[in-house]
Amino acid sequence: MRSTRVGLIVLGVLLFWSGLAQAQLVTIQVTGYVTSFFDTANLLGGAIGEGTSLTGTYTYDTSVADSDASSSAGLYWQSSTQTGMKFNLGGVAFENDLSKGPFEVGVINDFQSRSDWYMVLSKNNKLINDFIVVDTIDMQLVDHSHAVFSSDELLLSPPNLQSFDEHTFLIDGYRGEDRFVFAGEVTSLKMIPEPMTMMLFGLGTMAFRKRIG
Repeated sequence: MRSTRVGLIVLGVLLFWSGLAQAQLVTIQVTGYVTSFFDTANLLGGAIGEGTSLTGTYTYDTSVADSDASSSAGLYWQSSTQTGMKFNLGGVAFENDLSKGPFEVGVINDFQSRSDWYMVLSKNNKLINDFIVVDTIDMQLVDHSHAVFSSDELLLSPPNLQSFDEHTFLIDGYRGEDRFVFAGEVTSLKMIPEPMTMMLFGLGTMAFRKRIG
């Protein structure tokens, strides 16, 4: 009897996990820090400099079709209002604006037979203080052994940061003739909520249903 009960619980967890894997929306938490910057006009008030921490998230829809016909490049344009990209540096928010256009999640497998790439890029972004243009919000991971990916399919979970040789971000923008650029290292990528949290939630839900049943 006990083994049957355990088996049913395991089966329930597997079914729950399978349902999560098929979920359309994935949210990834990003952390990092600035390694170099350029803002001679002090457009952002000196709030961001070398060592400033990066925090942020991006949410994408895994059901979006690949817009690139090649077998090595997957380009997934995100336009749903449930998706988005928002990075924070020194209390300043850099955020995409879907009313101006979509943002992109890209998976490049064996680029010129030399590297694998994972990128999240927005060129359609909200203004800062109504007058500073944010031109680019970009995160790129590069594997020079081109061994990370075996296809250009969109990932259902965060890529393993340690598998890439480069993991960088770049944010730039301008006001009139004055420009700013902030570049840095990405230090972690984590799914929200974390997979183990979701699994425990599933177990708790099943236990609760059993109790009230």
